[in-house]
Amino acid sequence: MTTTTTDDPFNMSHLPTEILCKIFDYSTIDAVKSASLVCNRWDQIIFSKPYIKRFKLVLNLNDADQMLETLKNSDRDYNCIVLRVTIDQCRDMPVSLRRMLNYVIRMISQYSPESLYFNMEKVILESCVCKNYHRRFKLEVDEYLDFMTKNMILIPSILSAINQSAPDVEKLVLDKIDFFNTHAYAVLPSLAKLKHLIVRNYASSNTPSAPVVILPQLENLSLINVNVNIIDYFQAENLQRFSIRTSETDAPRTMRIITRNISRDLIQLCVHFTDQSTEADQIFELLQNFPNLRGFELGGVSVPTDVLKAHGIPQHWLHKLTFVQCRMESLILADLRKSFRLLWKLEIESCSLSQTNSGQLRTIGYEDLDAVRRTMPTCQVYDIAK
Repeated sequence: MTTTTTDDPFNMSHLPTEILCKIFDYSTIDAVKSASLVCNRWDQIIFSKPYIKRFKLVLNLNDADQMLETLKNSDRDYNCIVLRVTIDQCRDMPVSLRRMLNYVIRMISQYSPESLYFNMEKVILESCVCKNYHRRFKLEVDEYLDFMTKNMILIPSILSAINQSAPDVEKLVLDKIDFFNTHAYAVLPSLAKLKHLIVRNYASSNTPSAPVVILPQLENLSLINVNVNIIDYFQAENLQRFSIRTSETDAPRTMRIITRNISRDLIQLCVHFTDQSTEADQIFELLQNFPNLRGFELGGVSVPTDVLKAHGIPQHWLHKLTFVQCRMESLILADLRKSFRLLWKLEIESCSLSQTNSGQLRTIGYEDLDAVRRTMPTCQVYDIAK
């Protein structure tokens, strides 16, 4: 047999970087470490940031002890850990599952100890870095699990592991939660430093059957693409900022639920609807339930010119008012200055004006904003979409 030399055009060392990376992807950690000793080129590829970023480690629960030992002794910086788990393993190996989850979550939280993102539908947990929920490191489950195993065993185990291994988390994003795993909320009060909770994509119209989750430390609650009934799950006495984006079309009912469940000491309120035919009727009237409110953002509704005057809105100490993607009859609302005497900022974002004669919608122009500025000289007026 002829010995292959480094000058041989078919030498494995000469394979393109992308092909080498794919080979390394499917190699064990020990094999990858050995490969790094073959030549300088392989060493540079394996320990380069682009490759480390794409590197995945597959963990099998059957070999939990060995896998954990390998993981602890590894000097690699993983971007993703895939937990290969079966239905029987979830049921029969709860201790191994918890031990594995606790260690992996400690690894995840070292990237961003204050923020975590958890997709409950796909069972993916990721570190979440500040703005835009940019995620850098994740845990995902590789096997298909039946509905009950996922919702009654795996998801509660992950949330329990978050409670034990990431106690300093301040921001938690729960995505794709459904009515059948809302019991997972029960671990939230144990996260003593949790300040900001974001719940996304909850479509169920069911009201809670479990006890209300009391979160005295929570300051910011954001509910995105949800049914308004989800508000009934939470009690946060010290909440300062609350925002909701809902497909609900009954605006007065939505506001009544908010005023019934949300702290009266609220400083900032953001309410977005998805159907511009929703009337802003009675929305402003209910602001009197939040005497400390300083900022109010309203989105996705139809705003008549006399929306404030028609309901005799009492005087309020609101400082900042924002309209987002609203259909407005006029930017100059009747009794606006009378209702909000301390208003110093009015913001318009992606709103449209209804033309008096034709009823057609048009975009807001500079002359529209200028007219508002002349009528309210002490108020800053912005189109923040431009």
